[in-house]
Amino acid sequence: MPDPAVIINVDDNEPSRYVRSRILVHAGFTVHEAATGAEAVRLIEQKPDLVLLDVHLPDVNGIELCRRIKAAPENASVIVLQISASATTAPHAVSALESGADGYLTEPVDPDVLVATVRSLLRLRKAERELLAANERLQVLNRELRRSNEDLQQFAFAASHDLQEPLRSITSFASLLERAAREKLSAAELQYLTF
Repeated sequence: MPDPAVIINVDDNEPSRYVRSRILVHAGFTVHEAATGAEAVRLIEQKPDLVLLDVHLPDVNGIELCRRIKAAPENASVIVLQISASATTAPHAVSALESGADGYLTEPVDPDVLVATVRSLLRLRKAERELLAANERLQVLNRELRRSNEDLQQFAFAASHDLQEPLRSITSFASLLERAAREKLSAAELQYLTF
C-alpha cells in the first residue's frame, strides 16, 4: 500500500485550518499545518504532494506565495490548491489560477468536494509523472533503436562490400573464361556461361 499523500494546510484562521485538517486526515492523508506564509515555506522544503493555501495570510498574500512556490524549480511540481472565504469572485479565482494555482475553492466548501478535489489533483499529478516516466523510457528506447539501426547500417555496408569483392572476382574470371573458350563452347553452353 502506498504512503498517504502529504498535504500542507496553510490558513491563519485556526478553526478553519483545524476543520480542514481533520477532514483530510479522516480521508487518509498526512496533514501538516501552517498559520503563516513563512511557516508554509519551511514546510514546503519537505516536498509535500499538495499545499492547501489560504489566499489571505497575515504575512503574505496567498496568491503571491503560490507564484513564488511555482517559480522555484524544486517546487514547481507541488500542487497548490488555493482556498478563500473572502476572495470568492471569479476574478479572484482567475488571478490565483493564472499565478500557478492548480485549483481554487471558496469557503464554505463541502467536505466531500474538498476531498474529491484533492484526490483529483493528486490523480492528475500521478498521471503526469507516469507520462513523464513513460516518455523518458521511450526516449531511451529510441536512442537504443537509433544505435541499433546505425550498427545494422554499418553491418549492411560491410557485408555488401565483402560480398561484392568475390562477385567481382567471379565476374572477371567468367569473362576471361568466355573469351578463352568462346569458340569451343556450344550456343547453350555460352548462354549458361553468360547467366
